[in-house]
Amino acid sequence: MGAKRRRAAAPTHGTVPPGLDADSPVFQGLVRGALPLFLLTLLDARPLHGVDMMRAIRGMTGGSWTPSPGSVYPVLKRLERDGIIQGRWQRGPAAPRRVYRLTATGRAGLPDRQHRLLVELLAAREVIDVHVAALRGMERGAGDGA
Repeated sequence: MGAKRRRAAAPTHGTVPPGLDADSPVFQGLVRGALPLFLLTLLDARPLHGVDMMRAIRGMTGGSWTPSPGSVYPVLKRLERDGIIQGRWQRGPAAPRRVYRLTATGRAGLPDRQHRLLVELLAAREVIDVHVAALRGMERGAGDGA
């Protein structure tokens, strides 16, 4: 028998939009903030397993982002540990899989989480707009030979 082959590690954040580096602090910050809310919003509608959540997020983002198992499952474990969701093993066609649902505590706290993230994203967008304007001004200035 030969040596076992190791599979390549999955990328931390799955598919990202062209021109955006998955390792950039900007992208990582957005993922850390938005991923739990995406998951909780999906679970507010119905119980799901991780792979279905990843596919649903890809659909919600128009295909621009598909989170990887390496980013989704640690968040699910943390949310479960915090009592916000509950997971149960369920027999699947090929193998058992863990199906998650929102707990009463998670459902009660969801509107507040959604509002806090919205406020944070709107504030971040204002800061980003200021930086984009400054960078565009620098590009124009560099093009003038200044």
